[in-house]
Amino acid sequence: MKLNVLVAAATAAVALSASNALAVSVDFTRITSNSSADAAAQLVLDVTDGGNGALFTFSVLDGANPGASIAEIYFEDSNSLFSSVSLFSQSAGVSYEVGTVNPTNLPGRNNATPPFAHTDDLVAQADGDNATGVGVGEELVLNLIYASLSIGFQDVLDALEAGDLRVGLHVRSLLAGESDAFVSLPPDGDNSTVVPVPAAGLLLLSGIAGLGFVRRRRRTAA
Repeated sequence: MKLNVLVAAATAAVALSASNALAVSVDFTRITSNSSADAAAQLVLDVTDGGNGALFTFSVLDGANPGASIAEIYFEDSNSLFSSVSLFSQSAGVSYEVGTVNPTNLPGRNNATPPFAHTDDLVAQADGDNATGVGVGEELVLNLIYASLSIGFQDVLDALEAGDLRVGLHVRSLLAGESDAFVSLPPDGDNSTVVPVPAAGLLLLSGIAGLGFVRRRRRTAA
């Protein structure tokens, strides 16, 4: 009986892991050219399943713009997948607020193809000066909450690939103090990844299988 309970628990844990296994990395393209150095290659966005929503993790790599700081974030949700955005986590040097943004529109938004039009309230910004934005080596995680129980992470992946879900970034503190705007690109097979089941889950299943084998041997010996 205890063994059956353990197997059921392990199966549920692995199933839960599988539901959170998909992840996708998204690249950006610059839509303004204020800085002499394009910071697009420094911008990192990973999108993962958060259960009741999708987690968007922003970070900045070192590169040609060592002072680059993601100061404002805009989401274009053409399929109305999300109802709101909340702060999930942020690095010690990052301080963000959600639901408000200034400038109210992504600078240079009409330069994007098609023009970028963010969804009201699906915005976030650094709540202080540029130093509180997402800089090199820092991280910000935003949780976009699904608009209904019928929406799942596959809908998010489909929207990203179709260009129906886009992310706009206003990055400040570039070379000579300029700022530039960037828009996400649809992910392709090269940057879509599947996260494997954690090793701890596999070890748990292996241990339970071994327990069952020992139990069967004891019954045979009896």
